[in-house]
Amino acid sequence: MNTHNLSGEIPEQYGLRELLSVSDIDADYRACQKILKRAVLPKTPAYIERFNREAKTAAVRSRRPLLWTLGVTLLVMLIAAGVFLPRGYGDETGVASASGLSSPAPTQIHTEAEAVALVPTATPINMLAPPTATFTPAALGQPARSADVLLFVSERDGNREIYAFNLTNGAETRLTSNNADDRDPARSPDGSLIAFYSDRDGNFELYVMNINGSGAQRLTRNGADDYHPTWSPDGTRLAFSSNRDGNFEIYVYNITNGAIERLTSSAGDDGEPSWSPDGQQIVFTSDRDGNGEIYVMSADGSNQRRLVSSTGVDNFPVWSPDGLQIAFSSNRDGNFEVYTVNSDGSNLCNLTGSISNDWWPAWSPDGSQIAFTSDRSGAADIFAVSAQGGTARGLTVNTAWDDSPDW
Repeated sequence: MNTHNLSGEIPEQYGLRELLSVSDIDADYRACQKILKRAVLPKTPAYIERFNREAKTAAVRSRRPLLWTLGVTLLVMLIAAGVFLPRGYGDETGVASASGLSSPAPTQIHTEAEAVALVPTATPINMLAPPTATFTPAALGQPARSADVLLFVSERDGNREIYAFNLTNGAETRLTSNNADDRDPARSPDGSLIAFYSDRDGNFELYVMNINGSGAQRLTRNGADDYHPTWSPDGTRLAFSSNRDGNFEIYVYNITNGAIERLTSSAGDDGEPSWSPDGQQIVFTSDRDGNGEIYVMSADGSNQRRLVSSTGVDNFPVWSPDGLQIAFSSNRDGNFEVYTVNSDGSNLCNLTGSISNDWWPAWSPDGSQIAFTSDRSGAADIFAVSAQGGTARGLTVNTAWDDSPDW
């Protein structure tokens, strides 16, 4: 989409253009994305107000004074050494009864291998059961988690926090509560944990918490940014994207020992991974060939290949529970829509077909529905539609920004 058609400008007080010597709206987006190290999309007039807030965040981050940086560094060193912990650290508790969520029995998991030590939490994280030896198609699509609860992210209380939506009674429960941004919730296959990423400790790192919001624990520890965690079907690994080696690549974090393995190594940025339900493949997005496209690779990083191509932007791919389809969002036809395609790249279908922007799909556990984010109500809200297409129904409707659904 040609962003020169956009109306609106970044407010001068943000100073982003002067700061980065840019002069037009295309450069605005590129500069903001560079500082925030993530996509600032969709690029449409409806998102100017949202982008202004992103630009303000970028400008503030790029102007952190030296003393501030040294102070944060010292604080992190003191915390790592066990001298003291910030008041209330790790004691988030979600009042989750309305959303049908309960807390599992506590057992610790491992953090990143190079971490100095585990940071204690009020409620330790539940350890997943050992992986099963094999996976059979008959067992797929029957996860041990409730289809009645949908996770999402919202700005309704100021910053971005994780919420649970009960589809049975309409109850919405806030699961995280802090002054930072918590993003991209991903429920574990057994339904006991939620992985997400957050900048509560400075940069964006991976975290995990109990399904009711208690016992949040940091997993990765490095100076770069880690995004978009997604669980392997056996619950022992998290695929994620990180710029720890320069550009964004796909990595795998081992829950049992904290080891991290890099899967991709391209000149472009790779991100938004999603495992196939048999655990053998990972679908992801990459701009290695110019624009954002959907790629698939084996779970060990081999056999990387492009699944679909267009002149637009394709993003947020996610595998269906039966392994036969992949849902993703794209602006290949003008605005962003939700599409499905067979796992071999055939039978591309525009599922939502609206004049608004629809993106960030998430399959229901039984594969019958797809939740997604849309601005068709005027703000970004969570909607759901049949996996066969049809009329979408609104799930969250408010004036705040809701996105990142996970079923």
